[in-house]
Amino acid sequence: MRLTLLLATLAASRKPLPRRAPALHKLRGGYAQGIAPASFRADGDAALRRALNVSAQRFDVVHEAAGVVVFRHCDDRDVLKAAGTIDAPLATVVNILKNSSRSKEYNEHCHELVPVAEYDDDSQITWTSTASYGPFKARDFLTAVHVRAVDGATVFVNHAVDDHAGAPAPSDRYVRSSVRYGCTRLRPASDPAKTDVELLSAVDCGIEPEGAAAAVARKLAETGPVTFIRSLEAVARRDAAGPAPPPKPALRVFLESLVSGFDEVRPARPVAGPEVTLWAGAR
Repeated sequence: MRLTLLLATLAASRKPLPRRAPALHKLRGGYAQGIAPASFRADGDAALRRALNVSAQRFDVVHEAAGVVVFRHCDDRDVLKAAGTIDAPLATVVNILKNSSRSKEYNEHCHELVPVAEYDDDSQITWTSTASYGPFKARDFLTAVHVRAVDGATVFVNHAVDDHAGAPAPSDRYVRSSVRYGCTRLRPASDPAKTDVELLSAVDCGIEPEGAAAAVARKLAETGPVTFIRSLEAVARRDAAGPAPPPKPALRVFLESLVSGFDEVRPARPVAGPEVTLWAGAR
């Protein structure tokens, strides 16, 4: 789900939204693992076109911190865009995002995650949920993720899925929410050791769009992209640095400590000093 779980952290109403983004395709009965069906690929292409079209529209700058600039759509105020640079190579960042099981490492709002389907083109379907907050129920999402190459960039695009046989059954524990727009564009920065990232995000999470809770959620959401990008950077830098050296065997550590202890208690050998000639008359 990546960044799109952010808006679900606040939910002051359990009423369904009157305006809800329809899923692009209903997946009933499930698909066999392996080759992505043509209809599923077409859903990804349509979601990408919608995301790129919205991303090119007018946005206002609403927040800036830690090298990340956050924008809000001038007309649809639920749509956020953000841009920043990650201090890690493109291939490292792409590999992390392709592995949905690692979402919890950089997305603080990913409480539960169940892989539902995976296909040969790196597309997948996942079920995810947020945690509950006080009296507010957790939100859950059933989302498709597609990977595309667009103008030299690697693009991860999300869209809602209505149903899938492999997904957890609907539960009263959650308020079903959905992705309206979800897009992450990655390209090499001017420094090839770094990656430029652009996010586009909007979700429907069961909050009355005109209520006070929605206004609070929108305001808090403006800081979310900063946390997301910097958390993703921390994971990518750790991966790029490679694994830590293996720990020393316990016996070796024990023997080294013994040798070190002997050095500390061993008496110093006397060292002969230079001969000294006393002055005449010295006693």
